[in-house]
Parts: sequence; structure tokens; C-alpha cells
Amino acid sequence: RHAQWDKLITLLPWVVLGMAVGAVTLWLTGRMDGGKDILGRIIGVLILILLGLHLARGRLGEQFTPRSKIGVAATGVGAGFATTVANAAGSIMNIYMAACRVSKHQFMGTLAWYFFTINLSKVPIYLAVSAIQPENPVMTLNSLLFTLLISPGLLLGAFMGKWLLPRIPRRTFEDIVLILASAAAVKLLIG
Repeated sequence: RHAQWDKLITLLPWVVLGMAVGAVTLWLTGRMDGGKDILGRIIGVLILILLGLHLARGRLGEQFTPRSKIGVAATGVGAGFATTVANAAGSIMNIYMAACRVSKHQFMGTLAWYFFTINLSKVPIYLAVSAIQPENPVMTLNSLLFTLLISPGLLLGAFMGKWLLPRIPRRTFEDIVLILASAAAVKLLIG
């Protein structure tokens, strides 16, 4: 209901490009020892760069923000890559939406539709990579069962978030988003 479709449509071609690069990277790193650790660190650095650009936007100007033409392309490719290789696009997309300066409801509505659409589109990619390298599958029956097992917790979190969102001031909301993005980057960097 609150989705900002123009933000998603502008980002989508770049996300698809990032997902393609991510799929090839998954296939290549599936053949390397420690490949997943390297990817996590790369994504952590990418998040910190985007966070730094977001925080320095007053000094650097708008051309370096995630919502500039270059920023949209970089954000889309980065988010597509991160979501495909590590399910780690949340921080990148949070920084992008914070830079767009939309309302909290638009922020959440846009991200809900983004992740619903993109996560659904990753299933064929994961199945293809798993079929190409069955010795190191990306998606397994156990991972699908785990997803089903945690689904009630996800639903509970969604309802709690819907209740909590109107109670958090806009500035506090953005601060929480940026702090969590920083924490995710640090976690990815240290492994």
C-alpha cells in the first residue's frame, strides 16, 4: 500500500545485473575454499562505503548519494549481488531508502515489496546453481524445511513491526536503521 514503485522500477535493472554477477560468483566460489568468507568481507566493505557516503552527503553533495543516477546503479548492482551471494542486501537497501528520505511507512512498504519480489526471483537462480554443482548446493531440502520452521517467527516479527512502526519517531527510526546497517557490516567483516 505504501510502496514507492518508482524507486523499485528505477533500481530493478541494476538489481538484475547484480543478481547475474552474484549467480556467476556463487558458481565460482562454490569451487574455492573460503570463497564465502571473502564474499562476506566484500559485502561488509560495500555497506560501510554506502554508509559513509550517506553520512557525508552534506559535504560531498547529492551526486554521491545512493539516489543519484550513479548511486542508484551502484546500489542496485550491490544489492542484487549481496542478496544473491549472502542474503545480505538488507543493509544496502536500508541505506538507499534512508537516502530517499521517504516516510517510515513508505520505507517499509517499498522494502517489503522489494524483498518479496527479489527473494522469489532468487529461487530459480539457486536451483540452477545447485543443479550445476550438486556437490555444493545453494538450496537444499534442509534449507527449505528450516525456512518453514522459522515462518511463524517471521510472521510474529512482521506483526510486531507493524505495531511498533507508528510509535517510533522518524529520526530515531533512521538512526536505528543506520546503526543496524553498521552492525551488519562489522559482522560480515569479522565473519
